[in-house]
Amino acid sequence: MYALELNGELLASHFGLSHGARYSSPKIAYNEKFPQYAPGHLIVSEILQECSSRAVQPSSADRMRRLEKEQHKAWTQTSHTRADKPFVRTAGSGDWRTSLSSAAIAEIEEAWGPAMQTLGYTLSRDLPVQETNG
Repeated sequence: MYALELNGELLASHFGLSHGARYSSPKIAYNEKFPQYAPGHLIVSEILQECSSRAVQPSSADRMRRLEKEQHKAWTQTSHTRADKPFVRTAGSGDWRTSLSSAAIAEIEEAWGPAMQTLGYTLSRDLPVQETNG
């Protein structure tokens, strides 16, 4: 149950149900005296932010690394690989550019370049050329 109040007056309320990764909102109500503030939209915006946080948390890098340590032998992609070379690395922005070989980067960008650009990644061909001294 969510409620949005201003100076003790109820602007909007929302009754919702969560089950696993699903959220359902069978009942939303708002105070019609305040249409200029769109209280129904405000409360839904806050609820969506909270739901997003709950959805993202299980995918955090720390949790994924912990699961990999515990379950790597059961994962199809990692069951026959070296346990000392984790699949989930630092999860740092741009880390893949220094961790992967040029050949691996070229192969990934060839296959996924358009999707990467849509998501805001800069492809290697679009990076400024680094000048070297000597």
